[in-house]
Amino acid sequence: MTQGNAAVDYSRLVRNQVVNQIHEPESEYILDSVPEDLSFDDFTSYIKNALQKDFPEANIEITETIKNNDLCLSGLVIREDQINISPQIYLNDFYSMYQNGTSLTEIYQRVWQMYVNSRKRQSIDLSFFTDFPKVKDHIIFDLISQKKNKRLLEDVPYIPYLDLAIVFRCLLDWDDQGRSSILIRKDHINHWQITKDELLKLAKNNTPTLLPAHIQPMVELLESMLPEEELDEDALPMYILSNQTHLNGAASILYQNVLKDFAEKQGKDLFILPSSIHEVLLVPVIPDADREELDRMVQEVNATEVSQDEILSDHAYYYSRKMNAVSY
Repeated sequence: MTQGNAAVDYSRLVRNQVVNQIHEPESEYILDSVPEDLSFDDFTSYIKNALQKDFPEANIEITETIKNNDLCLSGLVIREDQINISPQIYLNDFYSMYQNGTSLTEIYQRVWQMYVNSRKRQSIDLSFFTDFPKVKDHIIFDLISQKKNKRLLEDVPYIPYLDLAIVFRCLLDWDDQGRSSILIRKDHINHWQITKDELLKLAKNNTPTLLPAHIQPMVELLESMLPEEELDEDALPMYILSNQTHLNGAASILYQNVLKDFAEKQGKDLFILPSSIHEVLLVPVIPDADREELDRMVQEVNATEVSQDEILSDHAYYYSRKMNAVSY
């Protein structure tokens, strides 16, 4: 099992930085004078070269990574001397912004700000990762699609759950901007001489503790976005289930008693709509509910609102109070 420099996925920051205040880079590297209609490779090179001018001591590499749903993303890994953990910033979504008319200078400002926000000032002791007693309290689980992750699942230990897959990570750090973690692969558990069932037992204890579940009425979220509107919770009986970081929170449906307690409080079984890997919608079942319509709703949202690497499933699930189980 190799050590060395670890690249940290900061794709969560893309979603936040698009709306956050952008500060100016220190360099005078002007990008609006470059040719129009850049190819993705040329776009990536311009961003890399601009970063290199602002951070001349850094070693910046263009990499490709297999992400969730077997999506291959291109990004920049930015390594600094004496720092063994590096931000990895994916550029595919930024290129889509460029194609849709956002200037290269504005995009670079966002990438620059993302790196400034995420860069580490000191190394993390990764030697602990070889010592399982030091790792075991950091083991958590995520929930992903089985069908869409055939390549990824060849290389990682996983537990089937319905048509989904429970995979495991070692959580290093987290805050409201994102998290740094290491995806646990088969060579890791071989080195530790443990089984995937042992990982599951640890993750069942650790994940709810480190990343507690959070349930919010949909109407509450909409009111925060549309404060002038008065909305009726009874007219919109949907609830968002995630964790308190709102990152990979769909796995919260695996937490002991989360669905059971909520369904008992509602006095109804639940439809579970997988809006993304980050959250699900809980819908108390009503008479004559149209299951096929719910499936179509999930598929439409996936097609129009959710990034390809964040899709969890293309249909609804059902939680039964009597069986205390989820089915589809």
